[in-house]
Amino acid sequence: MRPVNISREVLEEIYLKENNSIRKTAQILGVAVGTAYNYLKKYGIKTRISGKNIRYYKEENVNYLSPRFREIVDGVVISDGYIGMRKRKITDDVGCLTITQSIKHRDFLEFIKKELESVGIESKIIERNHHKEVYLYTRWYSCFAVERKRWYPKGKKEIPKDLVITPKMLAIWYMGDGSLFRRREGKRLYYGLILATHSFSFDDNLYLANILKKKYNLHFNIYRQKSYYYLSMTKRSSIKKFIDIVEPYIVNSFRYKIEL
Repeated sequence: MRPVNISREVLEEIYLKENNSIRKTAQILGVAVGTAYNYLKKYGIKTRISGKNIRYYKEENVNYLSPRFREIVDGVVISDGYIGMRKRKITDDVGCLTITQSIKHRDFLEFIKKELESVGIESKIIERNHHKEVYLYTRWYSCFAVERKRWYPKGKKEIPKDLVITPKMLAIWYMGDGSLFRRREGKRLYYGLILATHSFSFDDNLYLANILKKKYNLHFNIYRQKSYYYLSMTKRSSIKKFIDIVEPYIVNSFRYKIEL
């Protein structure tokens, strides 16, 4: 295991200026809670009592009722995103949206950050795991607590029945959790496009396939891999149609996913 080296500046930024808990600070840095705590002690940074002095962010500028807010958040969460939540006794609960990507796809998280800013959501991107990953996390907002309950009604991620799949939402989903493959058999070249919906049930996959068919005339099949399901299409004309829909939103590092 490679040694961990956390600078005082990074620790002060995440723990003090951002007012994250020690546990959240450790999560952002990709280290154990004990490691984060030891570095705080090493640098003489005074720790807070759990649950005290936590700064939550005013939401006057958050346009969470706009369709744009939903298409961004839904695109992130349906792929590899996660919404954490903090329960509060007096005021509304708050949530935080996070997503991790390989360092080579930093432009994807920059794209998400810019889209979130357009609806009033503040977020930050940091590098972690020895600069192999980039991690985006938002401030804590009550609107994300609402989205948490919408996406995790029973504690496990489920497809909400009010989901609207727009071209931008579909592009975010595809960049975060989709793939394009080619396979040659003799002189013939076969293509396939996959949306990795492994964390969702068969019924959820069927629901997604029906939406994509009804709205865009995209015909996805449901495949099973051990105990998981995923969506796939193999007809080249359908793949071309899918690519035409998402292409305007694909960032440079993911352009290979639209090259037929």
